Amino acid sequence: MDEIYDIHRLRVIVENEEDCYEALRVVQQLWFEVPGKLKDYISYPKFNGYQSLHTVVMSEGEITLEVQIRTKEMHLQVEFGFAAHWRYKEGDCEYSSFVLQMVEWARWVVTWHCETMSKD
Repeated sequence: MDEIYDIHRLRVIVENEEDCYEALRVVQQLWFEVPGKLKDYISYPKFNGYQSLHTVVMSEGEITLEVQIRTKEMHLQVEFGFAAHWRYKEGDCEYSSFVLQMVEWARWVVTWHCETMSKD
């Protein structure tokens, strides 16, 4: 259990890449960073295109907290793009590539629609 750092998680979504690093500086000022747990997937994206800053901090009460910081565009890529979490969690899927692409497209349309309605 001492090695599990993502039981508690905070995700910060910002406007641009510069804001990602500024948010990281704020997090580092607020909490003690666990050494060796900072991962910069913005400067060094994963092979599948995943981009985000990850760090693990120690909050009050000695509770570890994983913090993920990314832009809106990076977040949409995580949710619906090639790096989409739901895709690799499915494992060997019985559905064709076309069906998976249609599901991805439908999720994007629903999210876009919800975001558009909330702005209006």
